[in-house]
Amino acid sequence: LQLYSHHLNITHRDRNVQALGYVPDVQEYIDNRCHYAAVHHLVMWVEYSTGVFLDWEELLGTNVFQRLQRLHWVVGAFPALTNDFFSFEGEVIDNSCDSNLIMVIALNHPEMSLEEAIERSADLVRDVVVEISSTIKAIETELGGMRHIHPGLVSVLGIHLNGLREFVQAAWVWQ
Repeated sequence: LQLYSHHLNITHRDRNVQALGYVPDVQEYIDNRCHYAAVHHLVMWVEYSTGVFLDWEELLGTNVFQRLQRLHWVVGAFPALTNDFFSFEGEVIDNSCDSNLIMVIALNHPEMSLEEAIERSADLVRDVVVEISSTIKAIETELGGMRHIHPGLVSVLGIHLNGLREFVQAAWVWQ
């Protein structure tokens, strides 16, 4: 409910620089972009799509908890940020909207050319993809050591990680 309320609050505000009164830094833009794209909600739906639900209280007592939270964040960031590449022309050029990753980077670095801003944006998205992969591998390694202590949890998390992989694959295909 808190996540949904924040989504509604942020999506009904003009996120352009003129309306904000300042140029958001890249991290602020990314955090907000994920919320108004509702990708955090979509990541939560992985549990519904697999029919396997996480017990976050049980996870809290493991080394997996923080990594899984971060994994959810970067998995959500992937479709939100890649969409900015494909919507750049329509949003920025056609509709004069500056709430776009490439534009936010350009506004924060006016010395950059458009090509450099696009490259910097691509680097950020690549870093997200690399982090998704490395975080999944780190969690899987951790699960290997937990298999005898928490076999049910390990099974649930294995299904969940596969669901997150499929989420990223679907976002990739969609883009």
